[in-house]
Amino acid sequence: SCFCILIANTIFCLDRDIYYSDTQLFGSQTIVDNIINDISCMLKIPRRSLHILSSTKGFVAGNLSYTEEDGTKVHCSCSAT
Repeated sequence: SCFCILIANTIFCLDRDIYYSDTQLFGSQTIVDNIINDISCMLKIPRRSLHILSSTKGFVAGNLSYTEEDGTKVHCSCSAT
């Protein structure tokens, strides 16, 4: 299934990606969200553990900074990257 592939390969996707993979099957984004929430609840794990994100990947803002693997320092409060 889609979930097994995501988890086994440590790939993340958006809930919108799942919806658009087969819009006729799911019918609406709300149905996909409810299915993901039901699976998460049934397994007693957070959505992130299913490798499904509910927002755009990579958006960060606020008083946070981190260092990339190459040593580059990123300050999220003053950058749109």
